[in-house]
Amino acid sequence: MIPTMDVMRSLRTEHGLPRLGQLNLVRQLKGENNYLKEQLDASFYRIKQLEALLLDRNQRLKQLLAENVQMSVRLRRLTSELGEDAARELLNPPNTEVITLVGMMKGMEVEVRGCRTDQTEEFEKRTRLPAAH
Repeated sequence: MIPTMDVMRSLRTEHGLPRLGQLNLVRQLKGENNYLKEQLDASFYRIKQLEALLLDRNQRLKQLLAENVQMSVRLRRLTSELGEDAARELLNPPNTEVITLVGMMKGMEVEVRGCRTDQTEEFEKRTRLPAAH
């Protein structure tokens, strides 16, 4: 018996449905794969941004600690040359507060956020040794 055209179409359709489903699945998986690649690229970019911010913050912290060491040396010099009471008066004039390391770090955080602060410069001015004549 020779199959008729309807039977042939029916056979093609039956065999074609699974293949069509596979093609749709492949298309869907490729789309999902592209989406995941984009997300991965975005994540790598964000990681690089965070690394740069962390390195910048570490550099600022190192600078702050170096300034702290310099100021500690100045304080010891002032204390040894002028005495503790005179050094305190020089560093803490009336109606002002002594800027501590914590205060300087807060100032650094403000500066990092975009606001300019001169706390470090003020402290250096107050702790600068008088010029030797």
